[in-house]
Amino acid sequence: MSFFVKYLAVAAICSIAVYVAPTFIRPDLYAEKTAPSNGTPAEPAWMPEEAAAAATPVAPEGPAARARPAAPRPLAAAASAKTPAVEEPAETGVEEVPEVIVENVRNYTPSTKRIRASGSDVTHWGVVIHDAPFYDSDGKQRADKLPGGTLVEQTASKRSSRGEMATCRAWRQGGWTGSYLVATADLIRFGGGREEVDADDVDNLCRYYGLNAAVERRKEELVQKAVAENPHYNALKAKAESYNEHRKRAEELTARRDMSKGAARSKIIAELAKLKNAEAREAAEVQKLTAKYEAWKQAHSSGIADPASDSVCKGYLRQMDKLRPRLAAFGL
Repeated sequence: MSFFVKYLAVAAICSIAVYVAPTFIRPDLYAEKTAPSNGTPAEPAWMPEEAAAAATPVAPEGPAARARPAAPRPLAAAASAKTPAVEEPAETGVEEVPEVIVENVRNYTPSTKRIRASGSDVTHWGVVIHDAPFYDSDGKQRADKLPGGTLVEQTASKRSSRGEMATCRAWRQGGWTGSYLVATADLIRFGGGREEVDADDVDNLCRYYGLNAAVERRKEELVQKAVAENPHYNALKAKAESYNEHRKRAEELTARRDMSKGAARSKIIAELAKLKNAEAREAAEVQKLTAKYEAWKQAHSSGIADPASDSVCKGYLRQMDKLRPRLAAFGL
């Protein structure tokens, strides 16, 4: 019985020695680690390598493995920030401005809406700058003149002995008339039609040159008034007309003489001699009367109205001055 008790005691002691002895030989393998001060959970004291490999998390592959891009940082953000948080856009307090839609809307009346175009063949439009002579399409001069301020539309041009002539239609008495030939020197012209020109601007341009023509007519009236007051005017006018008639007759006879022969030629030559003598006498008389006319004019120059001081002219000129700022687009 005592042997059996001793056997159990020895077996118990040996079992305890097997489990306790290694802790004394390698205490680092069985010592329980304390948690670090940063709050990270403590690692287990020991485990087999296979178990440790299985317990280690594996980084995922593909899109899940990419870091989320950082939100844009304001310029004043600290450079030391390693992983800034995603920030919501700051409210600026400025309302979002809607897209502006630009519409090409005319704020004027095209001139062709007020006065229709004269046709589809217009190359220029313009205005007569003063009372101007004009001609039919065959070159025959009209008895009257185109008043200054008349609106015209040009369709062609040609050269003539009078210089460059514009083939025009003229707006007269509420309608288009012509075609006429008008010297381009008597016009202010602009290329193209009036579709893109303000009707008020065209009206003002016509008014401006209508006033310009009125000034010139008034000046001519003053000249004629001064001339009529000269006592030598009528005599000088009559003698000048007689002299011009003699010259015209002499030119006709000279042309007939060159085409005639024999007795007819001799008769024409004799008549020409008489005309030449009369023409010479009249030329001398015209010179004498002209000298008298000019002497009286110089002696009475103070009584002749000066256009610059004439109240009528000054009134027209003031109106032109008021219109001129509105015509800057036309170069006036």
